[in-house]
Amino acid sequence: MPRDWTPALDATGLTAAELKRLGRSRRWVDAMVVEPHVVHLVEGKIRLTPGGLEQLELYRMLFPITPELAHLRHLPLELHLVFAVEDPVLTAIARARGVKVHTYNPPWVSAYLAQLSARERRAPQPRGLQDFFPPGDGNEHT
Repeated sequence: MPRDWTPALDATGLTAAELKRLGRSRRWVDAMVVEPHVVHLVEGKIRLTPGGLEQLELYRMLFPITPELAHLRHLPLELHLVFAVEDPVLTAIARARGVKVHTYNPPWVSAYLAQLSARERRAPQPRGLQDFFPPGDGNEHT
């Protein structure tokens, strides 16, 4: 079944300011880094919970059909998941999907986490679940 990418709204006659406001209703990645030979899409979470990986997959799907990014479509994508509190199972799934994982814990995050309950400040117990997912391509925590 062919996909219909026809815009839901006819933008003919809208001013630049109106078009910009319409763009705000779109989904957006936390960071996009463009290098000469690759585009990096980055999603950041303080506490890695289910959903971050799905967001990255959604952004991977939207990238080639986003009009403002048409000039970058020829470049390969690398997906990155950045977090302060890891979930070992989600990290294993990310690596299995080829997503690079990075730990980032600046002082302001520690101050925020100190306000949370002990359960929310630490990683979930994997209880062996991460062993069900094959290792990825050697991504490291950075």
